[in-house]
Parts: sequence; C-alpha cells; structure tokens
Amino acid sequence: MGLSSLKNIFNLLLTVILLVLTANCDISSMSEMELLGRKEGTVGNENFTYYYIHHLGNIVLSLTTNTGDADMYVSETNMVPTYAPETYDLHSATCGRDTIEIPSNFKSPLSVGIFGHPAYDESSYTLEVFKNPTEDNEQTSSFLIIEEGNKDGVPEIKVSLKDEKGKLTVKSKTKKKSHNVSAKVGGIFSLFEILELIFL
Repeated sequence: MGLSSLKNIFNLLLTVILLVLTANCDISSMSEMELLGRKEGTVGNENFTYYYIHHLGNIVLSLTTNTGDADMYVSETNMVPTYAPETYDLHSATCGRDTIEIPSNFKSPLSVGIFGHPAYDESSYTLEVFKNPTEDNEQTSSFLIIEEGNKDGVPEIKVSLKDEKGKLTVKSKTKKKSHNVSAKVGGIFSLFEILELIFL
C-alpha cells in the first residue's frame, strides 16, 4: 500500500468522523424549542414502524434512540418510506439523536419510517416534533396529529382546518397500532450510507 493510498484512507476516515460529529449537532438546542408532540415506541431489528404527522407550518423531527439503534426516513409523497433512496425524501441515520428539519413546502401528512438497525434485536426510541424556531412564518402553529400506520400503512384521517365555528376538526378512523415491514439489509448498509453522504 502506497503513501498516497494511506493518505486517501486517512482523509476518508477524517471526513466520516467530521460528518458524524456534525450530524450530532442539533439545529439548535432542543430545550429551547416548543414541543408539539411526542411518541415513544419500539421497533424490531430490520423492521419499520410508521407514523403519519399532520401539521401546519415548519417543524423539526427529533428521534432519540433509548436502546439499540433506530433511524428515521421521511417522505411527503410515499406512505411507506424505507432505506431505499427512491422511497424517502429526507433521512437521518446516526448512532445518537437523529434530527431532520422539515422544509416549509413539504405537504401534510408526512410519512415517517422508524427503522430498527439489524445489530440489535429491538430498539426503543422517542420521536418528538418541535416548532421550527428558525422559520418565522405566520402559518406556523401548534396544530399536530401523530398517527401510527394501519395495516395498509395509510392513515384514515380527515382534517378540516375550520368548521362553522372557526375551530379545527379532526375525524380519525385509524386504530392506534404500529405497522412493521420486514426490511432485509446487511451490516454493510451503514457503510454505504456514509459513503453516499461523502460523495453526494
């Protein structure tokens, strides 16, 4: 192995370390943000649990892994996002807190897939939704509904922003249960994800 190869490997490792360190830096201190909603749950290894978030305005999603390693995949159009790049719009897959800032132009409901890493039998997590303090938009409000997916992975929720009296109305036919989808991946998946971050 030549000296230039060792330099390339060192630079790659340094880049990965910097990415991991910056990925663990939150958008701002979570304690300073307004908490809009919270869900706690568990997910088996190589499985997904889905949540559908109905919201107004700009939000930040925060996934804290309590045990194991859970990762987060978000889509505004696909009801069952997975780790396949064509199925999600945004994702965060770190070993610590995963944080995603949702752009103001994202449609509601958001589909959020929580993936259990194959290295652990089960991962427990806390999913929190915060009002985005960096966006100053009149549409930002604390209206939020978090529903777990039904057997088809599609929530059956109807939201009317205003009724005759000017109040929010919500009608839900969704039962509160999780939807697990088997997802087979090898341990090399995380390496591919890191390389994707480096070279994109």
